[in-house]
Amino acid sequence: MPAMTRIMDTIATLQGGDRVGARQAFAEIWKGLVPDGDCLARCVLSHYMADAQDDPSEELRWDLLALEASAGLTDQNMKRFNASLTRAEFLPSLHLNVAADYLKLGDPERARGHAMQANDLAQALPDTDLARLTRGAIARVLAEAGAGPITTPQPA
Repeated sequence: MPAMTRIMDTIATLQGGDRVGARQAFAEIWKGLVPDGDCLARCVLSHYMADAQDDPSEELRWDLLALEASAGLTDQNMKRFNASLTRAEFLPSLHLNVAADYLKLGDPERARGHAMQANDLAQALPDTDLARLTRGAIARVLAEAGAGPITTPQPA
């Protein structure tokens, strides 16, 4: 079975509430991925493996791996994950997750840095439900990280 199919099945396991089973399945899939191979598989797996973690340090480690793998993403290969999602729409959430991880670990300075990157990236997004949800989450993380109110222009 192709890696992305296995990853998608494991995401369903995670979303069904089986965090331990998802962690085990993601770990097995990860072993089979080539370190410099399919950046989409590495990014998506890491992104969701982070959500399966109980330890905030491990969550951060996996979110950083997802962010690292995102460097090779293109809109074309994103279509293998979600036909309507672009790289530009995915990147803010990767930085947002890293920012939230740093908050959990008591590092508001690093949290602010990633939240600001997420905020900058989110400003280029079209006005969609996903973009509004992302911008709202970014504003909450920025406030928690002590950044104060951030005024962001909304897209036309």
